[in-house]
Amino acid sequence: ISDDPDALVLAQSPIQLPPEIPEWLTPLVSIIPAQLFACHLTQVKGYDTDSPRNITKVTETH
Repeated sequence: ISDDPDALVLAQSPIQLPPEIPEWLTPLVSIIPAQLFACHLTQVKGYDTDSPRNITKVTETH
C-alpha cells in the first residue's frame, strides 16, 4: 500500500494510493485496505477473526 512507484514494483500484490493525497491523510487512506488485507489473510489461514487466541479481557499480574 503506497503511492511510491519504486515500492509498488517490489510488492507481490501492490495497492496504489492516489498520488494527490496529502501526506498527513495517507495513514487514514491506508488503514482500511490494511485491515481488509488482515481480515482476508486470517480467513485464508483458517483463523477465527472474532476470537483471536492469546487475547483476554483481564490482564494478569504476577
